[in-house]
Amino acid sequence: MIPLPICNEYHIKTDIKEHTLAPCYIIFGNDSFLKKQNAESIIKAIVEPDDVFNYQKFSGECDLQEVYDAKE
Repeated sequence: MIPLPICNEYHIKTDIKEHTLAPCYIIFGNDSFLKKQNAESIIKAIVEPDDVFNYQKFSGECDLQEVYDAKE
């Protein structure tokens, strides 16, 4: 299992720029705009616009087991 580092907006931008994205990001915080902006940046960097097979989005109310099952 790959450990997930805690990163900030700078790290996400650097990951996108250097094409070194992590397998999973959990985005949280108080600023809804920044959360949405960072999520959309990651999505645009890795998912084709029409790719519904490899793209799954979960709300903050999801069960982590559901996320794990989707990953598998």
